[in-house]
Amino acid sequence: MQVGIYFGNHSDYSFVERLNFADSVTAFGYSTTDNEPIGSVPFAFIPDCAELLAGSDALLVFAGQSECYSITVDAIRRGIHVFHSDLSLISLQNLIDIRNLLQEIDVNVSFGCSGFNILNYLSVDKPIENAIFVDCKRNIQQMNSQVQLRKILTFDLATFLRLTKSAIRKVRIGVFPILENSFTLLNLRLELANGSIYCYTLTNNLETESYLLNPYIDNQTHLPCYSSNVPFDSFAQGIFADNMQYFVAGANNNSLHFNIERAIDLNRLMQEVFEKLNFQK
Repeated sequence: MQVGIYFGNHSDYSFVERLNFADSVTAFGYSTTDNEPIGSVPFAFIPDCAELLAGSDALLVFAGQSECYSITVDAIRRGIHVFHSDLSLISLQNLIDIRNLLQEIDVNVSFGCSGFNILNYLSVDKPIENAIFVDCKRNIQQMNSQVQLRKILTFDLATFLRLTKSAIRKVRIGVFPILENSFTLLNLRLELANGSIYCYTLTNNLETESYLLNPYIDNQTHLPCYSSNVPFDSFAQGIFADNMQYFVAGANNNSLHFNIERAIDLNRLMQEVFEKLNFQK
């Protein structure tokens, strides 16, 4: 497989050292800045974006909101599978337009910052059909911007949505206190059509674990608690590298990916959350 890697302005190249593609994968890159990233990378760079697209079976896109949509659309129209590095940067309208295009062209589109597959830690191998209660807490002592808040919420809520295929029915949100676009405690409650309830808390006063997720189905089914003390940025980058490599390894397998429909569901949820927070977008 030929994998093209598109780097836009202000791209972060730190993920490159985590790449470990199979021997059957040939990777090559293109940068909109100077066609050569800072530091050493394990693949060649080419000077022309059209050449990048012409030679790619799958395209990894590392670009901001202004660039990512156009390059993604160009790739899809050429029949190229696309993995975009950060779902939190893509607008709802762009996602809807991409979905409409995918109805005509059969390729896979997936996203980074789209959570992690908690099912791998819960001893189940597919989305849960029965109603499930999930209580999740994350420490946000290091969060200092709306951009980071959006990234954390996108990642954690995508993790929730990977658990079930059910639609979101109701969203409730509580914040204390909120002053000048900041808070010390945020509680989000999601009610799903199948009866599932997700309770999610962001706080700067979590005593032990930086991240704690506790799922519950019924008295007969034991699902272990998941916890982690790894800082969000480090954990998300590791999951991102894994998801990207899974995408390259199985670009023709939709079941492996956080697909476009779930991405649209999540973006609509994020819009509702930020409207209720009354933060300026």
